[in-house]
Amino acid sequence: MRQVRQINSLPLCEFVFLVLPEELFRDPEIPVGWGALVESNDALTLARKSVWYETTEENQIRLLHRIAVAGTRALNRNLHDPDVFLQLP
Repeated sequence: MRQVRQINSLPLCEFVFLVLPEELFRDPEIPVGWGALVESNDALTLARKSVWYETTEENQIRLLHRIAVAGTRALNRNLHDPDVFLQLP
């Protein structure tokens, strides 16, 4: 739940969605303000709309940075170079 509070207190993107298979979807378990896209029969269905969050360009760049770092973390670990990671300007 700490991560939920972080996203709600510092918007990084305009919309926040969970994407999950139909058998895992339970509406009461979706955080307030978040949307839900449910996968069924190879299609996504909007099960719940997300609230619009105002954000800044700086916060959007930070989100993209976090995604890039997470996506390259395993590669960087495999290179055995702890100093290899993206830096914000």
